[in-house]
Amino acid sequence: MKRGREGRCSLMPNNIIPLESITYCMCLQAWKNDSVRAEICPFEQNKTEFNANVLSNMSVSLAHIKTNDGEPVLSWNLTAPCRIRAESWPCQLEADGKCTEVEGFRQKCCNDWTENSTVLWASGKFVNIRSQNHQQLCVMLKVDGKIVRYCQHPLERQYWSLLVLLPLVLLCLTAFGVLRLVNKLKWSLSEWDRMCHSQGIQDMRGQVLLLHSSATDPQLVCKLGQLLSELGFRVFLDLWNQTELGSCGPAAWLHSKLDHIQKHGGKALLVLSPSTLQRAELYWNIAVERQSNPATYSSDMLASALGCIFADRKKGCGAQRFVLVQLDFDELPINEEHDMPKLLRGLLLYKLPSQSQGLLMELCLENPTNVSGKLKKMWWMRKAQRKLAQGVQNILSRVRTDSMLTQSDLLSLDMEDTEEIIILKNEQH
Repeated sequence: MKRGREGRCSLMPNNIIPLESITYCMCLQAWKNDSVRAEICPFEQNKTEFNANVLSNMSVSLAHIKTNDGEPVLSWNLTAPCRIRAESWPCQLEADGKCTEVEGFRQKCCNDWTENSTVLWASGKFVNIRSQNHQQLCVMLKVDGKIVRYCQHPLERQYWSLLVLLPLVLLCLTAFGVLRLVNKLKWSLSEWDRMCHSQGIQDMRGQVLLLHSSATDPQLVCKLGQLLSELGFRVFLDLWNQTELGSCGPAAWLHSKLDHIQKHGGKALLVLSPSTLQRAELYWNIAVERQSNPATYSSDMLASALGCIFADRKKGCGAQRFVLVQLDFDELPINEEHDMPKLLRGLLLYKLPSQSQGLLMELCLENPTNVSGKLKKMWWMRKAQRKLAQGVQNILSRVRTDSMLTQSDLLSLDMEDTEEIIILKNEQH
């Protein structure tokens, strides 16, 4: 098969020629062994009919280069299935899709063709062509009265690029806006914390009276009180007020603090322990079933607190001042409501650290109405919940470690005692 009578003959890969590949310049040669080749160009008389195939199989590649003297050059390379005669000129592509001719560069083409076994091409260039945007320079070819435009960056591709870039820009702007908002919220939160501390944050986040059994580990209770204090709550604890407690007594000190926190909307937290549950059950038995006065049996701080809870129950307002707190390391038999001592039933119970957020919501008095205030409270709540949960978890870990060390020491003492007994028995024998 040849591209015109002057073209070089190339072997066909198969005997099938697609219809869209047929051109008016296509010629075929046939021969057998060493016989003379017969050549036929069956479509050269049908130029009009197959001219569309020539145009559709044409392609032009563009390149922007410079001469040795530094002059700008628009170089083009035309690939076509036939040796066409055409007129070419450069044009400037506008935003509306119109391509305006760059005057003074029209030229005839193409007299010098190069061919190999697969491609037929011709090349040319427009020297010293200047443009405000050389990427928008195109080449126009006029072939047999038809004008075809070739651009290095077609307008459609530019629009598609804009469609791709625009969402990316919007995404970046959105991310930037979110980061700005987060930073602003962090700054607002820090300012809010500073303002609250300077104005007396206890009035905004509540006051707490921490109650416990004398059998509960004092360090554990103090650590819990310190955690709540660091979160901004004003905490009253008998272990921190020994002087005042000694001067007025447990009952008077307790009633004064209960009146104080009730006036400021605070809560009394009763830390549950096996001892607390036993004392609550005993108090109920003495006060209700025996119809006796529990104060004659005990008058410590816990007894006074249980007496206040009992008095509130009789008034029907026990849950207004008192909240129960259980640390998860205590194995307490209160999985259901009926497991709780009758005296403590109906009071809110929060298990720490798993229900830290619920306890903070109960203690926090701040209830903003505007959006900014609600966001600040939500941000503070998440931060405080993590701190309280982590702090309680650290307390429980320390308690478990101390318990394991104590058990190990007791086991060592038991082994030493056993060894001494065995030695004494051997000496007796």
